[in-house]
Amino acid sequence: MMLADFQRAFQRRILAGADDAPTATEQAGIGVYVDAYRLRLASVVASDYPG
Repeated sequence: MMLADFQRAFQRRILAGADDAPTATEQAGIGVYVDAYRLRLASVVASDYPG
């Protein structure tokens, strides 16, 4: 998978929940980055807005 393809698949998965990576391995790989992105985003929001 080329970088541009990975970035498009990552964006689609974040924004729409669409998982259209061609193989199960690539779906799992993107899933790792999606989970890390969401956890980091939650951490940043929690530190900026502790209430």
